[in-house]
Amino acid sequence: SEVDRSRPADMAESPDTLSASPSSAELGIAAVYASAAFVVVDRMWWCALLGACYRRAPLELLASTRFGPRALHLAESAIGPSRLQRICAWLEGASGRLAGSRPGQSIQRNLQLDPKRLVLVLPQSIALYNVCLPAWLPLNGWMAKNAMLRSTSA
Repeated sequence: SEVDRSRPADMAESPDTLSASPSSAELGIAAVYASAAFVVVDRMWWCALLGACYRRAPLELLASTRFGPRALHLAESAIGPSRLQRICAWLEGASGRLAGSRPGQSIQRNLQLDPKRLVLVLPQSIALYNVCLPAWLPLNGWMAKNAMLRSTSA
């Protein structure tokens, strides 16, 4: 019998491993489970970040540190005072519009959240999510891969 030299000896397929490998339908279902796990865990992470940011805004936390006022001053200098005022005015207007809108009133009534604060905190939570992404994305991918492996082995 001829040996396949394109694969290492420990990876050579025996008749037992051929029958144990998942079918393409099983792999498709496992990929759907892994994708769903990835999205669900990612949204849970983002909602947890949003909740933490709503409770105490990242800029408030930064300002309360020893180096925070200097960092905020450097950011203000880099952005420019007039541009920063325009951004603040736009966010204030957007938060007022959300507070007066039907979804904003629904948020106030059902979730007991201040929609103005939510609009002001939302960009900060997105920025924090993006800063955490280099660490979070591989971890979430690892969890999704494990979900796929578990669903193909079951």
